[in-house]
Amino acid sequence: MLYAITADDTGEIIVWGGAPLRTAVDGETAHELPDAGVADQRVIDTERGCCTKVVDGRFVPMTDAERLPGWKQLRLQGVDARTDEILALGFGFEGARFSLSVRAQSRMEGVWQLKDAPEFTWPLQWSSIDDLYVANFDSAAEFELFFLTAVGTLRAVIQSAYPVRAAIVAASDRAALDAIEDDR
Repeated sequence: MLYAITADDTGEIIVWGGAPLRTAVDGETAHELPDAGVADQRVIDTERGCCTKVVDGRFVPMTDAERLPGWKQLRLQGVDARTDEILALGFGFEGARFSLSVRAQSRMEGVWQLKDAPEFTWPLQWSSIDDLYVANFDSAAEFELFFLTAVGTLRAVIQSAYPVRAAIVAASDRAALDAIEDDR
């Protein structure tokens, strides 16, 4: 059975297994642990930035090597957040910025799929992110340039994350991880 331990605001810890169990902490001893032999229980105190694990019912500091996977995960989440920030800027077309939100992507894909359908009528207008500009497309051929610009921008932004992600995954220690910059 796997257990995770998290600190709550009362100074007690909550041990999660099949069901939560509240238990008091006395110095370095964790009382009433469901299985004191489980060596992979971890407590992360984000306020103080320390990490410990429970081994044989006692809190033991985690080594940097044990903490490295967690640090990497946090950095990867940061890369994803930065990618989302860049995508939120949209893409440039005819001197204006257009949305690359999931909703906008879905709409563009829908138009792209229907562009040659006899029921689809042109012209088509598309508003910029700030609604200060409207792009006008009189035909599928005109819309194609807009669509391919959006797709190219989306692809470039997503692909730009991969070298950073690969460097994070390959980092062998905290110093190597800290040296990685996401300067996109």
